[in-house]
Amino acid sequence: MNIMEHIAILVVITPLFGAFSTPFVSLAGKKAADIWVGIFSGLTFVFSILLGLKVLRSGIVIYTLGAPEPAIATVDYNGLIFPVRILLEVDALSALLALVISLIGFFAAIYSWRYMEHDTGVEKFYTLFLLLLTGMLGIVLTGDIFNMYVFLEIMSISAYALVAFRKETFEAVEAGIKYLVVGSAASTLILLAVAILYGVYGSLTIAQIAHLIEVSPSPLIWGALALYLTGFILKAGIVPLHMWLIDAHPAAPSSISALLSGVVIKTGAYAIIRIFFTLYGVEVMNRALIGWIIVVIAVITMFVGGSLGLIQQDLKRLLAYSSVAQMGYIALGIGVALIAFNTTAGDAGLVGALFHLLNHAIMKGMLFLIAGVILHQLGTRNINEMGGLIKKMPITSACFIIGGLAIAGVPPFNGFVSKLILYEASAMISPALAVIAIISSALTLGMYLRVIQTAFLGRAPETLKDIRDPPASMLIPIVILAILIVIFGILPSLPVDSIITPAVEAVKNQASYLSAVLP
Repeated sequence: MNIMEHIAILVVITPLFGAFSTPFVSLAGKKAADIWVGIFSGLTFVFSILLGLKVLRSGIVIYTLGAPEPAIATVDYNGLIFPVRILLEVDALSALLALVISLIGFFAAIYSWRYMEHDTGVEKFYTLFLLLLTGMLGIVLTGDIFNMYVFLEIMSISAYALVAFRKETFEAVEAGIKYLVVGSAASTLILLAVAILYGVYGSLTIAQIAHLIEVSPSPLIWGALALYLTGFILKAGIVPLHMWLIDAHPAAPSSISALLSGVVIKTGAYAIIRIFFTLYGVEVMNRALIGWIIVVIAVITMFVGGSLGLIQQDLKRLLAYSSVAQMGYIALGIGVALIAFNTTAGDAGLVGALFHLLNHAIMKGMLFLIAGVILHQLGTRNINEMGGLIKKMPITSACFIIGGLAIAGVPPFNGFVSKLILYEASAMISPALAVIAIISSALTLGMYLRVIQTAFLGRAPETLKDIRDPPASMLIPIVILAILIVIFGILPSLPVDSIITPAVEAVKNQASYLSAVLP
């Protein structure tokens, strides 16, 4: 068997197989479960790299499931005949998200070895962890709107349970229930959108529906678009539907907080991009109007996240509000790209949005892992109960300072580059937008400078005498992510030229995505 022929499905079924086999492996003890989840998350990361290389080399990758022949049935819509099939369709955008998800997932798995050592039911944790990876990867790789919903539910149900994993605490149970209720509402809206499109066109394949929308638009599709946008804005943690995120991130184990903030909310951003640029296509909608709506939402999101983050005393809640603000920047890039599609400003908006998506996954994933280290070592999340950590935990402290400055847009780190691109793109359509984005970054900088001053550079309380940097399995993922922050800041052309620009071209080239599937 040529592994590269099946690489797309291997990215999805590897963590799925790992999830269902983990309970049996865990009978041999926690150490065996640790190694097992490390192996399968690592294999998923390797397969994602191979999939990305295949996409860059040969273009869109199609993998059909369920029958030896691509067409097992046909659908006839006004004389247009299409095959019915379940498939994965992977372009450079999908490959980018799969790489980001598997990277953060692998590091979070290794980190969990020691972080979860005092918890019970670790086999359940690892099973849910791998199912969470499966759901996220399925969302970004599928070429089918119903299977996107199915994978969304796999991801969401796993996330609900993981947020409430430490069920002995009221905070975790409350956050899990809130996430469940709000997330289920979002899933219902998305399912209704799927039902509308299927009812109108009789197909579930993204490329087929996109073609039918182009040649035969129906008034009902705009209702589906509104449902999609509302549902995925909620999944992305964008204001005004961000309320679940603020409770869920602090309550979850920190390795899960890293996934929630680093990549789970990014699947919502991915879905918004895929729906607007591929499923509907910019030529069949009033893209300027929709773009400005997203820009307004983005601006509000940046300010709500930045201003409320300034007053937080709980480190993980502060990081959660920071995630809200940074999703605003990603949404800003998407809005600019819609307003000025296929222009210099639009291209810069997409580059900035996707580069910031990558950077934020790395930065915030690392910061939540560090928050877990601090909680693990100090037993508190209260910033005012910390101090002088740079003397006690020098490596951890240095990494947090790098991540905090990077996410605030300070050079020479990666967050500065992606934000600078977004400033430039915004200025091309409205200088006021760039000013607003810069002011929001100033709020973020104030947020992190307060944490750095109080927790890391301040005076150490008497109770913090015996703390130190964490064990290697927790520290190594943090250090590697910090190194990536520096490298991507000093050499931004490395990720931009190799993975971001191809993803931007994939977003713009709807025709290529459609022609790869249409008969």
